[in-house]
This record gives sequence, C-alpha cells and structure tokens, in this order.
Amino acid sequence: MLISIVLALTGCGGGGGSDESSIDPEPERKWTYMVYMAADNNLSIYADLDINEMEIVGSGDDVNIVVQVEFSPIYNEDLAGHTLRGKITRDTDWDVINSDLADIGSQNMVDPQTLAAFIAWAAHYYPAQRYALVVWSHSDGWKGPASSLLPKGVISDSSNDPGKLMSIQDVAGAVRSSGVDLDLINFDACLMGMYEVAYEFGGLADYLVFSEELYPSFGDAYDDILEELAADPDMNGFDLARVITSQCIGFYQYISEMFEYDLAVTKSAIDMSYIEELHNGLCSLAGIMIDTMDTEGSNIQTARDDSLSYDYPENHDLGDFLVMMDENTANTELKAAIQQVQDTMSDLVISNEVYSSVPGDEILRSQGIAMYLPAGSQVYDDDLSVYSELACNLTLYPTWGDLVAELVEYELSP
Repeated sequence: MLISIVLALTGCGGGGGSDESSIDPEPERKWTYMVYMAADNNLSIYADLDINEMEIVGSGDDVNIVVQVEFSPIYNEDLAGHTLRGKITRDTDWDVINSDLADIGSQNMVDPQTLAAFIAWAAHYYPAQRYALVVWSHSDGWKGPASSLLPKGVISDSSNDPGKLMSIQDVAGAVRSSGVDLDLINFDACLMGMYEVAYEFGGLADYLVFSEELYPSFGDAYDDILEELAADPDMNGFDLARVITSQCIGFYQYISEMFEYDLAVTKSAIDMSYIEELHNGLCSLAGIMIDTMDTEGSNIQTARDDSLSYDYPENHDLGDFLVMMDENTANTELKAAIQQVQDTMSDLVISNEVYSSVPGDEILRSQGIAMYLPAGSQVYDDDLSVYSELACNLTLYPTWGDLVAELVEYELSP
C-alpha cells in the first residue's frame, strides 16, 4: 500500500517527461540491486564508468540491476540535462552506456521525495525477494568540514539545488516513506561509517555498508560485486554486505599495487539488529564519563587525541577510542562500560576491510564504525545544536551528544 501511495504522489511510473506507464512489472527475482546516483557534480564521469561496470554483468534471471542517475552538464555534456532511470542490461562496451534508460525529466536528486519515489518504483516494477539500495554521491557523514555553513549529509545535485546535501534524517525518511523493506543499504560515498548515521536507519535495513574515511571517486567495484551476486543469488544480506566490503578493498589494493598509487581505503558493514544495543551501551558510557568528568576529563581528552581520526579530525574510530580510554583510566565502572560496548561491537561489525599502501598506517587501526568526539577548537557555529537533533541524541538521557557538549565545556572552561 505504501508503495502505491509513493508512486501516486511522486508521479513515479510516468512523470517527468517519459511515459513509463506502459511498462509492466517484471516477475519476481531473488534480488533487486537499486543504485541511486546523484552525479550532477564533479563525480559525474565516475558515474559513467560505474554504470559501464554494472553493464559488464547486467541484469539476469535472478538479479535485476536498476539505476536512477543524473549527470553534470559541465563534466558529461552528452549525458547531461535530465534524470535517467531504468534497468541495466549486459553490454561489454566500456565506453558507452547501452542500457535503455528512460528520460524522466530533470529531477531534484536532493529532494527526499525523489529518492523515495525511486525506491518505490524499483520495488514495484522489479519486485524481488531481497532488496539492496546503493546511495551514490558526495557525502559529509552527518556534517560538513569545519563550519556549519557547509552542507551536512549525503547526495549532491549542483543544477537543481546547488550547495545543499540531503540530511541523513531526510535520507532515512525517504527510505521509510518508500514502504520498501531493504535487506541492505550501501553508501558509495565518503565518511558515512558513523554511529550517528547508522542509528538514523534503525528498523529500515538489516545491514549497512559504508566507509569511515574518504572514499575514492571510482566508487564500488560494481562488476566484481554483481558478478558474485549473480553467481550466488541465494546469498542473504549478511553475505552480500561482506562481498561488497571485500570486493571493494580488493579492487583498491589491486589499483594501488598495479599502478604504484598511494591509497588508504576503509569499507565496513554492520548488522543493524545490534544498533540499539550499541546505542544503549554508548549512552551508559556517556553517563559515567559525564559523572566522572572532574576526575576523568583529562583521560577522556587524551584517549580522544590519541585515537584514530579521519579526514574530518573530529570523527574518531569508536573501537580505537575505547582501547585508548581503557588504557587511560583506572575507574572500574568505566572499564566495565567500555568492555560492554566492545562486546557489542564484536557482534555489530560483521566486516571491517581496511587497506593502506603505507605499512603501519594509522588507518589500519580502523574497527568499522566512527563517532563524533570533537575538541573544543573543532566545534563551529551551530554544530552542537544540529548534532543534538540527530535521532541518537533524542531518545535517552544522557546521550553521546550530552557527553560531547560536556567535554567541550570542560575543555573550554577556565
């Protein structure tokens, strides 16, 4: 019912400049692999390459591959102008997209309703036992670098809504309003591998796949991933999540070694059935840290500063922080809370693939999921106010957001 409502409200199946009303839904397959490619930006040429990778495998008897893509008029003049949507068919020409993609007019890819419509359209016309959604675009995790004046979220559309990204709350809302139960959501984007991001998608997917660090512009290894899925379409979301992480890191290791190109790449997957347990554990840990700030504040700062951070230095690997915190405190209650979160993480993180061309690179300490823990000097404008509005900071007291605010106040106080 929800799918029908979304289709009706958004003009899906006919709107935008292409008559899709004559298309009949296909027979049910085992998987539908949906790829939402917001490439009207400087990633445009890589969308072209990735679709050609998908075509190397193409849709088959058990797996349908469907995309919605918008290219940049600056970087892809021959493909730009309107939004294209349709089924990927097999083709071995690496230079040309030969799949029959319908022109549905210029859609605002940053509008949550556009994303919801695509998911509903894909499930309606290409029904399957299992669904995977790939969100492909620029991303800043939950926030932009350095200043709140910059975009927060994921998905960029330079023509229709320049300078804006879709917030992670809106991405989650789009998935929810589509009415489609997703086995897996995979972010082919930068910096999405965070607790704060994952918690927004509680109840919306069984597994999440993402990167803690910046992710290379070439994106996922679509031909390798889809070839493995086509060869074993009975795999479940757990299996597919692990295939995605291993194939992506394998691809970038090959690229780095073959062309002697320096790379540092992360790709991890989590089991969302443990996200509430992680959330509860982090809230308990935050409460103890807040209560002991007078004695443990400097230890928390040291653990934060010594733990692995990423391109946005206020994003720290959660597992590495817990290790550092355990080493820096003698408080038995705090140590017990740390151990509880570590135990949950061992169940939550089902795949943690990390590669660096530099031996001993700190990034190799990545444990699969990051969190926001800024120094006072890394907080700008309304960062803490925006952070407090995330779902993970609205359920219990105290939350991780309360710890962040308390630690910043502790650090900046005379």
